[in-house]
Amino acid sequence: MITINKLTDLGRFGIFPLTGERDNLMYRMLCDVSQRGKALLREVYLMDANDDAWNSSTRGEKHVASVMLPYDAWTHIAPIGLLDTCHTVFAVDNRTVFGMQDVEGIRVDNSGEAYEYCARCEGEPYYPWPSSYGKVVKFYAESQHPHIGTLNTHAMTGR
Repeated sequence: MITINKLTDLGRFGIFPLTGERDNLMYRMLCDVSQRGKALLREVYLMDANDDAWNSSTRGEKHVASVMLPYDAWTHIAPIGLLDTCHTVFAVDNRTVFGMQDVEGIRVDNSGEAYEYCARCEGEPYYPWPSSYGKVVKFYAESQHPHIGTLNTHAMTGR
């Protein structure tokens, strides 16, 4: 399971917050982005990050641009970023986002309640989503049509 609950957790997607660099309102933080981060921001916000990068690289990943992101931006960015490597993504009421990877089983019943798979459990192999993680408020699953991406495609025009 991958957990994202703060802006600095977005480094795994190529978005690197710069410590001490924020706007006058303390609402947004300056972030450098790699090519991967730039592509993810384009997908999430339909925007292009074109300003020069503040720093050159992080952990060997070259920075290509800088953007100012609100401190809660991870709640929008993480679900789409996690769906690249996770089959199911959960957002919970404490503003944490969880991504379930292939090795983890998860199912959601008709009421929207989440259940996690337990190979060692006797009887029913699924047990309720632990309440200590928070109440699931939204879940996202892999697209049935991965070639389309996250944006809707107009059926008549293909745009």
